[in-house]
Amino acid sequence: MKRACALAIAFLLLLAPRAIAAEPTGTLLCTVVAPDGSLVTSATVTATSDAGEPQRAMTDTSGTAFLIKLQPATYLVTATFSGYAEATANVTVSAGEQATVTLQFHNAPPTTASPSPSPSHSPPP
Repeated sequence: MKRACALAIAFLLLLAPRAIAAEPTGTLLCTVVAPDGSLVTSATVTATSDAGEPQRAMTDTSGTAFLIKLQPATYLVTATFSGYAEATANVTVSAGEQATVTLQFHNAPPTTASPSPSPSHSPPP
């Protein structure tokens, strides 16, 4: 009987570090592509949930960014890169899972200069 209790305690002690180390988080794999479908290197990817701080990563040479240890939630994922309008998507991250999303840039909208206000003239008295 003592031996069975000792084995049970040893078994529980072996499992304890794994239970403590297990985190209820997920990961996000985001691929970013240009309007022509080519992969975008060095784009900034930001994931923001309603409850947390934004987390950022940059895409690597394969156009992918990994965001790790995300709390389970729905995130607004945004990709930015100079010369393109930002690309966004809502992505749900679950504990112990890897969510994936592909964001495609579109050409940046042309910037138009606002006409300067014309001076107002009062009629002469």
